[in-house]
Amino acid sequence: MFKASDIGHLGASPENHKRWLTCLEEEFFRQGDQERQRGLPVSPLFDRAKQGVSKSQVGFYDFVALPLVRAVAEAFPGALPLLRCFSENYKYWKELEAEASGAASEATAGASAAAGAASGASAAAGAASGASAAAGAASGASAAAGPAAGASAAAGTALASAASGATSGASAGDEVPPTPAPVPAAPSKPAAWESECGGRSSDNSNATTPAATAATTSAT
Repeated sequence: MFKASDIGHLGASPENHKRWLTCLEEEFFRQGDQERQRGLPVSPLFDRAKQGVSKSQVGFYDFVALPLVRAVAEAFPGALPLLRCFSENYKYWKELEAEASGAASEATAGASAAAGAASGASAAAGAASGASAAAGAASGASAAAGPAAGASAAAGTALASAASGATSGASAGDEVPPTPAPVPAAPSKPAAWESECGGRSSDNSNATTPAATAATTSAT
């Protein structure tokens, strides 16, 4: 009974219950401040930097307040109205905790969605960077192929020039020599010579010229 009286504000009207709870929480925090100043470990629920008793009411009802008041109401049926008041305040804290949990879940889901969007944006940026790198590589390959193509064209031009020179040389070496001038025909023998030599115009090997005849006569 004494313990039930000690926590009796848990069954008071909601306004009185929350006022008493605020005073209790401040009392706990002041004790925690004193513990910290003296270098002592800060007691649970007494640290201002952490949640106080107002954030743990559902657990306190579940494990301390309701089991105690139920036992009192069983032993003293006249305490049943007190049990109903405890149950109403417990319902209030239960709903408040569910709302806080839902808000926390939504915040976590929003953070996860934002992280997913950021990850997707990072992946898209990575893909764009990869495409840019590929384009750069292709451009580099094209630039490298340009001089090679120029060298190939120059080599082709040189080969074509050499082949043309060789063809020209071959043409110059293979020129057909000029046709020699025709040999002039022997002059025809005058008719007087023909009559003097007895008309032997066809056999020159046995013919005797007048000069030869004269020389023979002089020698004789």
